[in-house]
Amino acid sequence: MARISSSTQLGSSKALRAFSLSAPFFLPAILFQSGVFAFLTPLPLLMLSAVSPPLVWLAALLTNSALISLTLGWKWVGLALPIWLGLGLSFRLFLRQKVGIYLAFAGSILVAVLGYGIAGLLAQIVFKLDLTLIVRTEIAFVIQEALKLPDSWLKPLVEQQGREALESRILFELPGVLVMFLVFSQVTSLWMLSRRVKGFLSPSFWGSIRLPFALVWIAIALGATWVLGAGQTQWLAESGIRVLAMLFAIQGISALTTILARFKLRPLSRWAALTLIFVLAPPFVVSLGFFDQWFDFRRKVAP
Repeated sequence: MARISSSTQLGSSKALRAFSLSAPFFLPAILFQSGVFAFLTPLPLLMLSAVSPPLVWLAALLTNSALISLTLGWKWVGLALPIWLGLGLSFRLFLRQKVGIYLAFAGSILVAVLGYGIAGLLAQIVFKLDLTLIVRTEIAFVIQEALKLPDSWLKPLVEQQGREALESRILFELPGVLVMFLVFSQVTSLWMLSRRVKGFLSPSFWGSIRLPFALVWIAIALGATWVLGAGQTQWLAESGIRVLAMLFAIQGISALTTILARFKLRPLSRWAALTLIFVLAPPFVVSLGFFDQWFDFRRKVAP
């Protein structure tokens, strides 16, 4: 029985290793098409970039692009490539330049955003696609379907702003939503990678995240613009505030993680408390991250 058990475990470990080695060549495409788990699409490529040379990265990009093209059509490759190149691969290249984790993170987000910008220009110039019209048509369809629901939360907004104005506002705020998605995707992928790869971003890192203080002044400037501005200027400021709120929420969660750890709670109780606070009081988490820049709450609760 012991021999059978040992051989079974050996076979399982070999199968798991084979899957881990091959997953980056097809799993990003599957995750991208899944919808719910699309935010994890850069994770397999992040893992690949940690252990393989750039030529292997290129092979993984080609196979995943081919899968997207075969299943969804070649136009969808333009939506997948920027996130794979930016979040999945450029992060490791930035780290190799020894720029530090925060600059590597910001650089990977910037590469993805620039990638989407370049893809949009190519679509308009080379393929003669009116992306604004395409996206606005999709927004109009979603609004139309949502208004059919009995208690649609969109009805008050349509009555207040008008349908065309609401479509314009959503279209204008989409870039901010994209950046928020990229930030969430990269943070989640890095956290999962740190759990998988020993020596990469120790647990103490996640409890010591501290954003550049300059973001505080940017947040104050955007807040003033939102209060004093109107129309598209106000919408732009609101989009910027949402992105910064997500970043400050990350620092708030980091501070909460350290504070709860010092109360010597068990890991399960600590995670349950952290989840409960974040779900029930997200403004508190954002405010904690914002004011932690000044007051350093983690140091104040240090033993």
